[in-house]
Amino acid sequence: MGASWASLIQDWWHSPPAYLGIRSSKWTIGITAFGACFTDGFLYGSIVPVLPFSLVEQSGVSEDDVQFWLSLLLMVFGLFLGLGAPIAGWAADRGSRSTPFLFGLVLAFAATMLFCFAYSPWLLLVGRVFQGLSASVVFTAGLALIADAVDPDEIGAWMGFVFSGNTLGLLFSPFLAGIVYDYLGYYAVFIVFFGVIAVDVVIRGFMVEKRKADRWLAKENKAHDDFLNEAARDGSVREDQDSMVAGSEYATPPSPPADERSPLLHSDSKHSKSWIGRLFPTMAVLASSPRLLTAVYGCFTHTMLLACIDSILPLFVKRTFEWTSSGAGVIFLTITCPVYLAPSSVRSLTAMGLGSCV
Repeated sequence: MGASWASLIQDWWHSPPAYLGIRSSKWTIGITAFGACFTDGFLYGSIVPVLPFSLVEQSGVSEDDVQFWLSLLLMVFGLFLGLGAPIAGWAADRGSRSTPFLFGLVLAFAATMLFCFAYSPWLLLVGRVFQGLSASVVFTAGLALIADAVDPDEIGAWMGFVFSGNTLGLLFSPFLAGIVYDYLGYYAVFIVFFGVIAVDVVIRGFMVEKRKADRWLAKENKAHDDFLNEAARDGSVREDQDSMVAGSEYATPPSPPADERSPLLHSDSKHSKSWIGRLFPTMAVLASSPRLLTAVYGCFTHTMLLACIDSILPLFVKRTFEWTSSGAGVIFLTITCPVYLAPSSVRSLTAMGLGSCV
């Protein structure tokens, strides 16, 4: 009996996941990355209109110190988002993409728990640390999954689609959280949070990353080839093996000419002898690229403007117009709505050439 159970467990462990083709398709991976970005944007955006009120009512902060704590909480989020992104990227390159992706969900859950039960602004600060680390994992591992799953010519449109999930979360969360906080109270906001996280758990658990799926498919093709070779040796099959290799979808494609969409790093860079030798030349190559520096500067400018708005606008409308959290949430609709032009805009930029448009 024990041997049969062990055999069943071994067969299950070594068998490919069910519905592998669907779970590893680019649409499944894209929707999963979209959902992860939505969760990140939703959790971040829901806190923004609530904090000016909850800091006073829940955490006991005086009205004069609210602006200081708002700015500090936002600064900590951005700091650990920046610190965590290179680490998450390194981990995603050295192992499974989905492992840090799921770990980011654990960090998001921990941050939500701290925000829910924090009666001190210092606990809110720790929650912001976890939230920043979670966001760094979502962006780096999520985009790595997209890069593995789609063709180079489609990356721009898919990146626009994925980031629109973050914008969708930022669009609805301040409005929804402000109304829920006004009419149902502080803890009701976090019931919505946990519901969003639960849906994200299901979506991320269903997905199978493309690299892992390719390994399963490669094993199945190898087993099939071994069977054909054995049959050929027995004289039952006469196939031209060279034509099979030439027609295989796993044959190495010819190298495309270098242009603005060609990779900055090549696969031979990962064969250095030590991790130090792999890490620092990689960072040096990336830091010397005008394309990357331009993208970093654009992201820096965008994030800096949003950070200024997030730290000032809710408190401003509260003090100037005496708006409640509902009004503080509605005002953010004017900022996030135009971002839904992102997929079509990026598709146009890709068609015309990213370098010339920038």
